[in-house]
Amino acid sequence: MNNNIELYKQLYNNNKFEEVIEKIETLEEVKSSQILYILGICKLKKKNVTQEDRISAREDFRKVFLDEKNSNRGIEALTNFINLNTDFYETEDSLKYYSLVDKRYSTNLGLLKAISRVYQFSNNIEARIKILEKVLEVDISSIDEWCSYIYINNFVNNWNQEKFYKKSREFSENIKSMDQGNLKLNFVNKNRRIRIGFFTSDFSRYHSISYFLRNVLKNLDKNKFETVIISNALKDQDLGDFNMIIDKWYNIRDLNDLSALKFIREKNLDIIFDLMGFTSEHRISLFKNKIAPIQISWLGYCNTSGLSEMDYIFADRNLIFEKEEKFYTEKVIKFEKIWNAHEGFEIERKKIKTPAIRNKFITFGSFNNFNKISNQTLRVWSVILKKVENSKLILKSSINFNLEDFRKKLKLNGILKNVEIVNKNLDFDNHLNQYDNIDFALDTFPYNGVTTTFEAIWKGVPVLSILGFNFNSRCGSSILKNLGIDDLIANNEDDYISKAIYFSNNLQALIRLRDKVYDLALKSPLFDTKSFTIDFENKINFILKNELEKKIVK
Repeated sequence: MNNNIELYKQLYNNNKFEEVIEKIETLEEVKSSQILYILGICKLKKKNVTQEDRISAREDFRKVFLDEKNSNRGIEALTNFINLNTDFYETEDSLKYYSLVDKRYSTNLGLLKAISRVYQFSNNIEARIKILEKVLEVDISSIDEWCSYIYINNFVNNWNQEKFYKKSREFSENIKSMDQGNLKLNFVNKNRRIRIGFFTSDFSRYHSISYFLRNVLKNLDKNKFETVIISNALKDQDLGDFNMIIDKWYNIRDLNDLSALKFIREKNLDIIFDLMGFTSEHRISLFKNKIAPIQISWLGYCNTSGLSEMDYIFADRNLIFEKEEKFYTEKVIKFEKIWNAHEGFEIERKKIKTPAIRNKFITFGSFNNFNKISNQTLRVWSVILKKVENSKLILKSSINFNLEDFRKKLKLNGILKNVEIVNKNLDFDNHLNQYDNIDFALDTFPYNGVTTTFEAIWKGVPVLSILGFNFNSRCGSSILKNLGIDDLIANNEDDYISKAIYFSNNLQALIRLRDKVYDLALKSPLFDTKSFTIDFENKINFILKNELEKKIVK
């Protein structure tokens, strides 16, 4: 047996994974845990890994763990099992096996990170926060876990803005410096165009961010501005007409941080917009080490980065109040109206009669990512559904989750029978058509919807939101203020419940409200991308003037 293991190791080291699999699977004797572990790894390393390979490898790792629960190999097998199980959005066995692990493995980083993913896809934010805190106790320099930790605290009401600021500052101090020197604006040639970069991992034709960015890029004065996309996407995306409206596009996915830093700096950008922040597939280390003389946070993450190297953050006067600016490391640049504008959609826009007329009951809806449906939000929604007779709630998440875990939360709140969960994989036209089934949309809190609120309003569906305590939790109220309907902004949870019940019990008032939303939408700043772009250009010119007056020009 030992001779076989040495042979398997030799073949493995030579990347002959298929040969290892073939030799192990022809063994007639009972396979040891060591051999099963090697077999599972090879199934994941071979060429053209199939779904069947992944399922089979998961079962190999299951057997290894159950045979060696508290050995190093058993823990490694459990970590692999959990990661594969999570890929299939299954969580029950992962949590059950994790509970069997000896306490001496409670600080195993790989295992903790695997369990963090379990809680991510089971919509258990609170449990995930606790696990990430354990990770950071073990490895305070773990950048991805820091980003996840700060980001997901936006989904619950644990922190005030001062704590977001302090935690983000603490994180920034743990990001490694790559010692590449400072950058300065260089306007020796004052006739050249201003080079503006946009960094994102989500850049594609139909991604939600595109509906806010595309018309800005189209409308920017091409005689004054050169536009560059720095993409960190996993693979080349369908860019559609973006190819016609940007000057250059680069993908840095395969470059490590130092190589990416040098590569981007060689492009001599004047300004770079970070459209990611702490969200998934971030490259926050690049911004810590400066990839352009002026760095601006916009669109992707609606809170402070904590980086002193992030010079500005774009917001509006409804989002960050003057007394709160000290809790943002960035200088706050406020748009007078809205901090972004949506381009709308190419499909024909029609006014839809409220579905309650034909249904004889009220249908609420929310198409926000399920992570935004905090326990606090779910509790308030359950009160509304119980008080509005025969009411229904349609939900649709933009990302995958373990729906069984989510349904357990609905059942616990006593509203499982009231909720319909729509398939997330609908094509985009069918996604938009789902709004035609909704009488009244309910915003999430403290993490508000943005794209979904614009979509609902474009379709003529009213959205009810709560006035929050910071940028992230005031996005809904800013959108509604710019729409011109303050009645849809609740002061607190009780007011939110009261407003939802009032419009549900007063059909004529709801019909008038829907007509008002439909009629005002395209006249409002929400979809006026031309005016927004003018304001956007003015903000850039103001920033450049401000920076030049600091005498940082070569």
